[in-house]
Amino acid sequence: MELEGARSACSAPIDGPTQALSVWYTRVMRRSEIDTAINRASRYFSDTYFFLPPFAYWTMPQWKKNRELADEIIKVKLGWDATDFGSGDFKNMGRTMFTLRNGLARSNEYTKPYSQKVMYIMEGQRSPIHYHKNKMEDIVNHFGGNIIIKLWQKTPANKLSQSKVTYSIDGIRNITKAGEQIMLQPGQSICVIPGTYHQFWAEIGYGPVVSIEISSVNDDLTDNFWLENTQRFSTIEEDKPCRHLLCNEYELIVP
Repeated sequence: MELEGARSACSAPIDGPTQALSVWYTRVMRRSEIDTAINRASRYFSDTYFFLPPFAYWTMPQWKKNRELADEIIKVKLGWDATDFGSGDFKNMGRTMFTLRNGLARSNEYTKPYSQKVMYIMEGQRSPIHYHKNKMEDIVNHFGGNIIIKLWQKTPANKLSQSKVTYSIDGIRNITKAGEQIMLQPGQSICVIPGTYHQFWAEIGYGPVVSIEISSVNDDLTDNFWLENTQRFSTIEEDKPCRHLLCNEYELIVP
């Protein structure tokens, strides 16, 4: 669905350096679609014995009551994150994630040097091709089907290089052709170093995946660099009351 000038009373402004889509004309996600995605992920996490902290299930009154005590959650953007990256096609281009721990980039307030996310990835659901200037991350296949990931070096003009890529799976060094599919089976992990373009998804035919990302500090506002125009946080159409606050919505919703 597309909506000119769409803005949500429950969503943050479009983010990112220079890679974001125009604020004046962008696709939107419905609130009901976001809630469905989060409920699906939450059930799957529970079914696979990956339990989330209590604030994952807070209601609006609980958020308001705990506003001051939850300052770290709000500032480092812990919690739910469901996005279609502005694609309008969440099934094929999207993510449902929960950030469990993080630091605050360029700040002395919350100084954890690491971050951890858990992701629910549907079959065939891709991330956009992107790289990070600062973040190094391990992508872990924790449970479910197979993860397929592609890697590219970047050129000085920030395009996809056709040079071979050196990478590490569980401490074992490998070399691959640019953009060649690499499979991660449950229990395996791959290290993606800064400046490496990457894209990954759950292999079709093998079921969804619970993936864990362990990384240096995650900064979604300034450290995502996209190959194509991409919107990190979706613009939301409020077709129902907001049930699950997203990690980029705290300052707008919680007084």
